[in-house]
Amino acid sequence: MNFDIKQFKDKHFILALLAIILIIAPGFLEIFHFFRDIFINVDFFKLSLLSISFTLPFIFISTLIFHDADKDKNDSLFINFLLAVILSGLVNYFSFAYSYLSTFSFKHFIFSLIVSQIMLILIEISFVINEKKNRKK
Repeated sequence: MNFDIKQFKDKHFILALLAIILIIAPGFLEIFHFFRDIFINVDFFKLSLLSISFTLPFIFISTLIFHDADKDKNDSLFINFLLAVILSGLVNYFSFAYSYLSTFSFKHFIFSLIVSQIMLILIEISFVINEKKNRKK
């Protein structure tokens, strides 16, 4: 199988960079800050899986919520996934920054992350409900 890097376009690199920055990197940052010994001792693959586990559940839920509003559009699943990645990644970074500046423990950080993500999900649900009401008019 031939692999040619020239066949990729700018948007592929941007999407890959976005995925690394907003899906994987927050988990690496959180593990490095709260559990430095795990960060040092665990191999890269296991650390990546653990890092992804911080953001992926919320991304999945957000994608489903947004996709419910745009079922009739062709590329809506991919666009909704990107929107969910961006929003969940930003919420994850803001929760970490708040926890870091407040010198919270890991337990308090996870609590603030879950509360922030639930608030984001409630905002998304209200957006979807408003969108459906506006379409019926």
